[in-house]
Amino acid sequence: MSTPLPDITAPLPEIETELATMAAPPKSGRSATIGSDAAFAKTGRHWKEWFALLDAAGCAEMSHKQIVAVAASKGLGAWWQQMVAVHYEREWGLRDVNMNCDGDYNVGVSKTFHAPLIAVFNAWSDPTLRDIWLPNVQMSIRKAVPGKRMLITWADAGSVKVDFYVKPTGHCLCTVEHSKLGSADQVERYRAFWSEALERLSAASLQWLISSMSEV
Repeated sequence: MSTPLPDITAPLPEIETELATMAAPPKSGRSATIGSDAAFAKTGRHWKEWFALLDAAGCAEMSHKQIVAVAASKGLGAWWQQMVAVHYEREWGLRDVNMNCDGDYNVGVSKTFHAPLIAVFNAWSDPTLRDIWLPNVQMSIRKAVPGKRMLITWADAGSVKVDFYVKPTGHCLCTVEHSKLGSADQVERYRAFWSEALERLSAASLQWLISSMSEV
């Protein structure tokens, strides 16, 4: 006689109060790379004009904070100050893709699960369930907002933020952002790692869901 699969759709005792009813995030947003026409529409200058202006100001020899100050002096808001500085640094090889303003690297992976949000959240928060699809890792959950977000300290490298969203279909969108990585090599390593992990979670959650339906 086979051992019954766990019921991951039942709320865990410590999180059974408030579950997320958040809408899914927008399908499109501000990309890490912004087109020149989009930059012109918001700032009044194309990227080539910004790069020439920043070159003339000596920004090639400046820190990120100093480049931001130059952009600010041209009347840009805080967000566009950062974008102009980041695009300039990338243009001249002063900053790698996936590198943040502090010099660390970040990588993000997302997946939609054909399972309720609570099931996916429980699969992260319950150590027994988590070991099924994310085995042999050293991590600690330092903060969890039931059904919404989880902040994780990753023993091997960096920090992990997991967000959970309910899609209009009722399925769960899970996004994983692994930050404070030390190199571009780690970015690619963890991009593959989390992509494979979320595929395992998807397969496990589907198996659990089918099992729970067959028992009804």
